[in-house]
Amino acid sequence: MKKHHVQVNDIYSASRKIHNQWGTSPDDVNFKNPRYKELSKSISSFLLHTMEELNHTPKNSD
Repeated sequence: MKKHHVQVNDIYSASRKIHNQWGTSPDDVNFKNPRYKELSKSISSFLLHTMEELNHTPKNSD
């Protein structure tokens, strides 16, 4: 990913914290409502930050 400059949003730790408290079961990846909003905050923040960086990064001429 680094070689091709691909941004990675690792949401594991954020989802793990939410899942420990609000998961539907230990081996299930679903959350009880409204905890999806908690995870979406982390994702939204990452996307906004990445978009801001891209808008302020000079374009390559290749």
